[in-house]
Amino acid sequence: MSIFKKKKVLVPKHVGILIDKVISAKNIEELIYCATQLKIPVLTIGLPQESSDILGAIIQSIGNWQHVAEHQIKISFLGKWYALSEQIVQQIKAVVEKTKNYDSFFLNLCVNYDGQTEIVSACKL
Repeated sequence: MSIFKKKKVLVPKHVGILIDKVISAKNIEELIYCATQLKIPVLTIGLPQESSDILGAIIQSIGNWQHVAEHQIKISFLGKWYALSEQIVQQIKAVVEKTKNYDSFFLNLCVNYDGQTEIVSACKL
């Protein structure tokens, strides 16, 4: 019997990351890759107020990335994404539709999301 006991490593079930700087699609892919390798089932990323070009690149990148299909990552968008350009909204809808039946990992992307506004809206309801 070894004198060293195997230590159980606790992995969080949900990690939330708030990004306040401009980020690339590659950076988002790296975060997703790390979450799947660590077996973190839910990853939520709050994106800054990005330009449509950068947001479009991020959506296109993760939507076509084979890692998403291989690891069955369901992608959801939170916030006021419906207020974005029609092209971005269509890209978002396509990614959500493409991954809707995946259930091994979950990626939430917060776009034009303001938690305070959400709380106020909920109170008004």
